[in-house]
Amino acid sequence: MKSRYLEVIAGAVSLGIVLVLGIVAHSISSDLPDQQAAMRWSDNGNVSQISCYFAEGSQMTPEIFENFRHSLDSLLQQESITVESENPGARLWVDCYSAEGSVILSGSRNQMTVDAMGVGGDFFLFHPFQLMAGAYFSGNDLMQDYCVLDETAAWQLFGSNNIAGQTVNIGGVPHVVSGVISHPKGRLYEAAGLTESRIYLSYESLVKYGESRGINHYEILMPDPVDGYAMEKVKTGLNMHDREAEYIENNKRFSFQNIYHVIKSVGTRSMSGKAIIFPFWENVARGCEDMVALCLLGMALGLVYPVVFSVYGFIRWKKRNAVTLKGVLRRVYKKGAGCLKCIWARIKAHMRRKMAEEDMEEVSDEEMDE
Repeated sequence: MKSRYLEVIAGAVSLGIVLVLGIVAHSISSDLPDQQAAMRWSDNGNVSQISCYFAEGSQMTPEIFENFRHSLDSLLQQESITVESENPGARLWVDCYSAEGSVILSGSRNQMTVDAMGVGGDFFLFHPFQLMAGAYFSGNDLMQDYCVLDETAAWQLFGSNNIAGQTVNIGGVPHVVSGVISHPKGRLYEAAGLTESRIYLSYESLVKYGESRGINHYEILMPDPVDGYAMEKVKTGLNMHDREAEYIENNKRFSFQNIYHVIKSVGTRSMSGKAIIFPFWENVARGCEDMVALCLLGMALGLVYPVVFSVYGFIRWKKRNAVTLKGVLRRVYKKGAGCLKCIWARIKAHMRRKMAEEDMEEVSDEEMDE
C-alpha cells in the first residue's frame, strides 16, 4: 500500500513539474515585445510580422525599400485587400529598416564614441523600449535631426536621464534628443551585446555623420489573409538570394511546430553558410527559442512517468479483473439489449394506454347518441 502512495505522489510531482515548465515557457515567449508587434497591431490574427536579415555587403538602400513599398501598395490594391477601420489615418501595413554603426557624441559634460542604430520607418513600433523621458521619433519625419539616447549615454553626456528637448552634437552637428529609453536587462541581453551606450538616429544622419555598416535589417507588419501569403510577397518583392537573406515570421516563432523544428536542428542550428550578423533583439529571441525548446523537452520527459504509470496500472487492473475485449463487448451488448427491452416495454405500455383511452372515448360517444 505504501508503494502505491509513493507511485501516486511521484506521478503528481511529475505533472507539477510539467505545469511549472509550461508556465515558464509561456513567460519566456510572452516577455519579448520585439516579437509581438502583430499582436499589438491587430487582435484578429490576420496580420503577419516578418523580419528580414541581410548578409554583409548586400548593399540594401532606402530606395530598394521605397520601390518595394510602392509595388506592395499596388499588389494589395489589385487583390482588393483594404483597411477595415473607421479611422481615416489607419494603415494597411507598416515597416522599418535599420543599420548598425557608430557615432561620436558630445554633450554638456562629455564626448564619446557610442554604438548607433540608424533607422528608417516606424522602428519604435516594432521595438517599444521603455521610455524614461520624452518620446520616440519616426524615421519617416521630414526633419532628420532627432535622436533617442539610452539612459547610460544620457548620464555620461549630461549627468541626467531627463534631457528630452536638449541638444547633442553628432559628428559636430546638433541633434535634438526626442527621448531617453531604458534597455531591457538580463543575461541574454548582455550576451547579445546590449552592454554599451547606444543611440538611435535616422539612417541619413548615421550615414552623413557617423560610420554605417549598411542596412542589414528590415521588418514589416502586413495583412496575411492566407497562411504564408505575407511571407511569399515579401520574399518575391525583395528578391534576395536565399544565401544572402534570412526571413523569420515572428508571430509564429514560439509555435509548437517551430519549437519542434528547433529541437530537431540541435547541433546544426548554429551552422550557417550565410554571412549574416543578427541584431541584439534577434539574438535574444533565438536564445529564448532554445530555452522554450528545453522546457518542451522537460515537459515531454515529465509526462513519461505518469503515462507509463497509468498504462501499468490499467494492465494490472485488467489482469486482476480478468478483463478481455470479448468480455467488455458482451457486457456492452447485455446492457444495450436490456436498455432496448426497457424502452420497447415503455413504448408498448404507452400504446396500450392510448388504445384504452380511444376505446373509452368511443363508448362515451355511443352513450351520448342513445
